[in-house]
Amino acid sequence: FFVPDLVLILDLSAEEAMERLDKKNKKTDYFEKLAFLKEVRKTYLDFPRIIDKIYPDVELPCAFIRASQIPEEILKDSLFWIDKCFQKKLKAKLLKYN
Repeated sequence: FFVPDLVLILDLSAEEAMERLDKKNKKTDYFEKLAFLKEVRKTYLDFPRIIDKIYPDVELPCAFIRASQIPEEILKDSLFWIDKCFQKKLKAKLLKYN
């Protein structure tokens, strides 16, 4: 199966997600309830452990990024992890060919 080089998880508390939804002044559906959002977040926070348990021989780097930041900071953090991932891959390729 396909294994990504990196998984970026934008982490936002369920409470803050609800605050953002309330600001939109629209009716929420089942998936936009506090209890459901808490369970979804819990699952995402457990994602690296779950993957490791299911696929112990697969290395899947995961980076958590605080989604409560301003968009520019989210982008900055995302680019940091993407750069770090690709620098590691580049270094591995260079060592392979030397």
